[in-house]
Amino acid sequence: MKIFEIIFTNTLLNKALNWITQNNTSNFLPYHNLYHLFTVTENCYEGANYYHLSETEKIHLLLAALFHDVNYVLDTTLKDARKITLAVEALYQFRKEIPVSENVDWQQAEAIIWATEFPHKEIHNLPITHQIIQDADLMQVFAPNAFVQIIVGLSQETGKTPREMIESQTSFLYNIVWNTQWAKLVFEQKIKRTENEIELWKKLHA
Repeated sequence: MKIFEIIFTNTLLNKALNWITQNNTSNFLPYHNLYHLFTVTENCYEGANYYHLSETEKIHLLLAALFHDVNYVLDTTLKDARKITLAVEALYQFRKEIPVSENVDWQQAEAIIWATEFPHKEIHNLPITHQIIQDADLMQVFAPNAFVQIIVGLSQETGKTPREMIESQTSFLYNIVWNTQWAKLVFEQKIKRTENEIELWKKLHA
């Protein structure tokens, strides 16, 4: 994964990842785990480079990506907003516990985390950092070994069977409305491989 070469170029992100690996209660969940945080952060990095974001915008985006599902709880009765509240609380706990010399707009990072609330809210003129993280969060399906994470992991978290997850994810994949041209290009480049993986999983769980 590219996560370490991304993180180690910035002291703040390095400290954030260190804090998360030690304090995040959901590091080892079946789906909303450390791998998911890494994948979304890597995706955000690619999106930030595509749009040539400033270093400040990029840092806020990557910080938000690292924290967006921290302390995720497996409770289907909780709305996504409550789960995001836990992630935001973790962000500010990190700020409180770890000395940070970098000039960080913490409210900006928080706002980017809130953009991941699902279903996504329709907001006119959504900032590009918000668009990128929304798309990056949904691009888990294109990650290496994604369907192990999705079919097995999400089925365990939701209580659905692997076959039910395959069907729901297939429908979900083709109904995603991507925000950015970057995500649309990634979709075009990787959809064929993803379709092939879906067919293999369907055969496995026929």
